[in-house]
Amino acid sequence: MIFQKICSANDEFSTLMTSNPKMLAGGAVSRSMTVDFLKAVASQFIVLHHLVAYGPLSEQVRKAAPRYIDWMYDYGRWAPQVFLVIAGFLVARGCAPSGVWTGGTLWQAVKNRYLRLILPYIAALILAVVVAAIVRPWLVGDMTPPPPTWQQWAAHLLLAQNLMNYDALSAGVWYIAIDFQLFVMMTMLLWVGKLSLASSSRWKFLPLTLIGIGMSASLLFFNRHDSLNDYAIYFFGTYSLGAVAYWLGQAPLRKAYGWLLAVAFLVVIALMLEFRGRLVLASIVALMLFCQQRHFWHGRWFFQKQITLLGKISYALFLVHFPILLLANMVCVRWDIHRHGSSTACATAAWLTSIGVAWLFHRWVEVPCAKLGRRSVAE
Repeated sequence: MIFQKICSANDEFSTLMTSNPKMLAGGAVSRSMTVDFLKAVASQFIVLHHLVAYGPLSEQVRKAAPRYIDWMYDYGRWAPQVFLVIAGFLVARGCAPSGVWTGGTLWQAVKNRYLRLILPYIAALILAVVVAAIVRPWLVGDMTPPPPTWQQWAAHLLLAQNLMNYDALSAGVWYIAIDFQLFVMMTMLLWVGKLSLASSSRWKFLPLTLIGIGMSASLLFFNRHDSLNDYAIYFFGTYSLGAVAYWLGQAPLRKAYGWLLAVAFLVVIALMLEFRGRLVLASIVALMLFCQQRHFWHGRWFFQKQITLLGKISYALFLVHFPILLLANMVCVRWDIHRHGSSTACATAAWLTSIGVAWLFHRWVEVPCAKLGRRSVAE
């Protein structure tokens, strides 16, 4: 029943989106505080999760605050869901603000996304490999990756290390590979819809229908099988929630509420089939992004400059925090920090140092790499 409703009403929804220029104004606005806030908080949770999950330092901190450590270990791993929803939201805003592809050629879009991800990613991997070589004599076990092989480097450059069964050179790099897969999948669906639309206006409902079907299949089936978590289809439902949040945020309010109820019904059915806390979190984030576009809250935020800065450096923090945690664990082992009662102070210093290094990395690596990537695409 829900699939029939999606197919029959997509035509009307797409027409409403493209006919009202005020609806498209949201695609041109500057970075929203809601997005910055979500990115800032989620990135800190990722760092803290890895801090309490790896190495002897986490074992010592657990003795001081076992309940906090256990909670952060269990729930900190949900933080990437926030970035998945935001990524889908930004792709919809940038490449298909009206629900129809406007992002140039498919090759240009994919190339631009790859360069945006890969250039700072390579720099971060080099940093991780160098730091791993430094700490390896003191840290033994799974935390410190072994020296990489050329095949392992090649797999990472292709963003296919998990698909090719190679160990990651740094924590969390799986997400970057998944992000790229999801971007390619989303843009291909939108591109196919655009090609069909070029042949006949009767097909203008197709892009949103394809994404709706993909989202439903992911939430109802694929996301329930952890063996598929190396593939985009496992996360496509979460990613699509972000895109749908953008499109509904631009639609007329009465129509938007109707579609919001349909999406909520789909999420409820998915949770009834198998409850997933990460899906609840993703749904809340998508709802926040929808409400932000409707101006349900506005005005100046507390600590607005700090939130904006943390949101801006979130990708850099994601890339560089693991080498800092390696160094912190080496210090813990090399100088026997826990015997002096300073494990918590060392962990806190590692967290704050990661933020500082991320700011430097963003300014001196990520921003220049972004300019280089845009120049390469233009050529």
